[in-house]
Amino acid sequence: MSQRITIDYDICISCDKCVQACPVDVLRVDPSTGKPQVLYPDDCHICFLCQDDCPVNCLAVDPTLPLRWFRSVYHDLAPEGLK
Repeated sequence: MSQRITIDYDICISCDKCVQACPVDVLRVDPSTGKPQVLYPDDCHICFLCQDDCPVNCLAVDPTLPLRWFRSVYHDLAPEGLK
């Protein structure tokens, strides 16, 4: 799966607000740099809390979901034969 969250490290000020905002622990602080890193992108619920809490807007959340995720959540609505 492609990355759902991208971080512009040139803008990031290492404030840790995105890590604290994430309710499912997708982001962690890299101890060597002090900057956030995306460790569990597949667990992202696309809530935009990390993006909204970033004071310098260095995070971008991609709301595009793969079809397999859609089928796993809304299996009754997914058209037959789609993969």
